[in-house]
Amino acid sequence: MKNDSVKIITKDTGIEGPTLLVMGAVHGNEPCGTLAIDMFEQYLAKGDITLTCGKLVLIPISNPEAHRQGIRFVDRNLNRFLFPRAQPINYEDSIGNQLCAVLETADYLLDIHSYKSQGEPFVFLGNLSDKEIDFARALGVPHFVYGWQDVFKDSQARVKESQGTTEYARLFNAQALTLECGNHTDARSVQVALSATINAMVHLGMVQINNKALLPATSVQAEQCIQMKSRYERQAGWSLAAGWRTMNPVKQGDILAHSADGQQTIKAAHDGYIVFPDKNAPVGDKEWFFFGMPTALPKP
Repeated sequence: MKNDSVKIITKDTGIEGPTLLVMGAVHGNEPCGTLAIDMFEQYLAKGDITLTCGKLVLIPISNPEAHRQGIRFVDRNLNRFLFPRAQPINYEDSIGNQLCAVLETADYLLDIHSYKSQGEPFVFLGNLSDKEIDFARALGVPHFVYGWQDVFKDSQARVKESQGTTEYARLFNAQALTLECGNHTDARSVQVALSATINAMVHLGMVQINNKALLPATSVQAEQCIQMKSRYERQAGWSLAAGWRTMNPVKQGDILAHSADGQQTIKAAHDGYIVFPDKNAPVGDKEWFFFGMPTALPKP
């Protein structure tokens, strides 16, 4: 088993305030978080942004070997089954132990990701507390999804499987969000990640913005929130029925996927949305695509 040390950058002002942890490249083929964190550090170095209180912890590359190889993970998905292991047996187990120790200390977590399909940026919510929702709204991304762990509750093993960075941090009372910045290769994803990082720190009162061009945008966009309802595993010979994008709306009765001969189909039981469709998912993939329904976020 290869050993690696995760690079952890801590900037402690010594002044009372929250601890914010920002993570990139939990999956090695998702570059936007790493690039955004690097850009943020440059703004700090140039004096465009000044830390005024609290502690900022940055992990630009959370899965070093996967990042070096440009792959999602080495031995297993780092953002599943995340918990400390007394006897790690593979690479992600070892990395996970290092990450868990940091996650336990965070008051707020922003974990930056991207995804395979095309689509819009969105924020993954967890406990729907007032503090978490306020934190999510401050990021500047008006699309929200929640119910990730609910669609894994078909067995206790599945619930454990769905535990990643945010779920683990919430065990220690952190307000924790996953930011999905769009497609892996979308150039806009880096700006989404950078703006959200700055917006998060402004929301927490941790920074002074000296370069006015970096101030959060004040425009208000209409919110969209989706509650995940179901998760689909790819069966042999089955394909997605269309070129679905994440957050694509579907109507009740629309065919979402079909067997090779077209005689069997998966249809939308209600009006809703497709999330994370993966047309190239291997047979047996438990996260082939997800289906969700529109809902409203609680008002602060």
